[in-house]
Amino acid sequence: MLVSQLQQINNRLNIATQLHNELSSLFAFLGLDGFSMLHKYREITERHTQTRLKNYIVSAHGEALIDNHEPNSNILIPLLKGKKRFELQAGEQREIIKEAWNVYREWEKSTLEEYENIACELFDACSVSAYNFISPIITDVSEELQKINDIMVGYELIDWDMPQIKAEQDTLKERYVYLISQIYPKVKPHHYNSLV
Repeated sequence: MLVSQLQQINNRLNIATQLHNELSSLFAFLGLDGFSMLHKYREITERHTQTRLKNYIVSAHGEALIDNHEPNSNILIPLLKGKKRFELQAGEQREIIKEAWNVYREWEKSTLEEYENIACELFDACSVSAYNFISPIITDVSEELQKINDIMVGYELIDWDMPQIKAEQDTLKERYVYLISQIYPKVKPHHYNSLV
């Protein structure tokens, strides 16, 4: 039962990486590199979380989690409706951006609900170690959802003003490029035979 519950989280993380990859591609398509890098960063952090989850299962329970590759999250096709980049009018771009943020928020909301349910099941089954392992994951999703809500409220206040959104992209891109670099810091090569 424990492994099957953690397998559900693993499956969700697989879909999350696909979702963030597609959202990154969508925002790059729209020329919003800051939003694109935000989702590239989230994709990397989801993969990192998934690796930690798999390592935990192997170390603590001696089992391997299997990746069930779901079909892609299919965001691009319904949002773009087959249009090319230069065929989109400003109003259409604005609506696509707004809908993409709504998709992102709903995904994180449903993820939080699913993870909380799994945590309750683990706690009720006295799987305290597994419960403690996924608690920080739940906190991360909750904090991400709060950030999404704050961002969306801010954009609603300015009626999703495209010049303002566009003006923020360089700063956002710089921020997420930096955060990605902190996940993968440059490591000094170490010779296998060195005693240092």
